[in-house]
Amino acid sequence: LIAQEVDFAGSVTPFSTADIKLHGDLQNLPTVATAVTVVYNLPTLHNSSSSVLLNATVLPLIFTGNITWWNNSMIQALNPDKEMPRIRIRPIVHGASSGTAALFTTALSSMHSYFQDTVGASELPAWPAFPTRIDSPKDPGQIISLHANEGSITW
Repeated sequence: LIAQEVDFAGSVTPFSTADIKLHGDLQNLPTVATAVTVVYNLPTLHNSSSSVLLNATVLPLIFTGNITWWNNSMIQALNPDKEMPRIRIRPIVHGASSGTAALFTTALSSMHSYFQDTVGASELPAWPAFPTRIDSPKDPGQIISLHANEGSITW
């Protein structure tokens, strides 16, 4: 739309206020609500009666490499009915521009100031380097990587 190659388009993220001011008659028309869900690969907990709980403190710290084990005391405290396994957490991220990455990093940025200061909200996040991070091709590659790596987590 901005390049004036089409008359109508859809996107996961809306136009910014700056884009609307700069390009005149752009309009954001909400047509669909979308959700970004966190998924993980912990085979030892597949028979569990409930999901692993992660909160607004823990999740941003996982995706910045500050919490690196599933049995971390903060995660265990959120899941007292489970014996969390001593398995490394392997956050899966991708380096391609993506609307879902923008939604996910916006949420994590709103949850924790450390994430906001380190990564921030972006369609193309600058993920910090840490040894357990897995870099993956865009969205479909994340799920393939999730299935292939025990202890992994992604959106």
